[in-house]
Amino acid sequence: MCGCAYLNGGMPLFFGQFFSLMAGVLSVGSMIDCSFATIDPTVLDLGDGLEIEAGGVGFIFVQKIDGHCYWYNYAIDPFSESKLQTYWGLLGRPWKFASILTWTCACLSWAFFLYSISFCCSSQIKQIRHLIGFVMAGLMTIGQACTFILYAEDFCQDNNCSFSRGSGTSLAAIGCYVIAGLGFFFTTDYPGEEGMEKWKQKKSTQKEEEYDYDEEDYDEYDDEVYPDPDQQDPYDPNNM
Repeated sequence: MCGCAYLNGGMPLFFGQFFSLMAGVLSVGSMIDCSFATIDPTVLDLGDGLEIEAGGVGFIFVQKIDGHCYWYNYAIDPFSESKLQTYWGLLGRPWKFASILTWTCACLSWAFFLYSISFCCSSQIKQIRHLIGFVMAGLMTIGQACTFILYAEDFCQDNNCSFSRGSGTSLAAIGCYVIAGLGFFFTTDYPGEEGMEKWKQKKSTQKEEEYDYDEEDYDEYDDEVYPDPDQQDPYDPNNM
């Protein structure tokens, strides 16, 4: 069904759209932040003679002890891809999987946001709306939350990991996933029971108006079709 407004409910869809967009942005933010967790000052050997005294670690980038991030500058470092693999090797495979999981959640969130734009001018069936709500409030929330398992991994246990900026961004993303999912759950059917009753009432009124003739017009029409039997026909030869 097409229209020119939020046919499945304005406010719930606004929450679904806005927070799905924000959830994707925050997920990417937590992934590229160089300080998902702060650690005790530790020297990380990334190979090729590159040693970084780290004060924080992220999924992809590392925070130096002075607070600056090491971004794998391609212009200076021609072996940045191999250094990223070395970095994941130092942190452990769960960090690599966590970055992939976070990126997947972000991509799905943006995909749902782009699809939800169609809700602005069309209505969607309940199954589609609730499926999106379940994936966002359920699966994607769990997926984003699984990143905090990293605090229980060997690297964090050995280097005294503590809550940092990237973790806070990840928590904010989790909250956005939940709100966005609930927004899709609370959307309504179009036109709904009340809307259907109004539509039926309107159609019934229109039908009654079509057959509601004026009594005098009806009598005049009746006289033309069914003339008075007592009236003599001037063209009847028996009356001449």
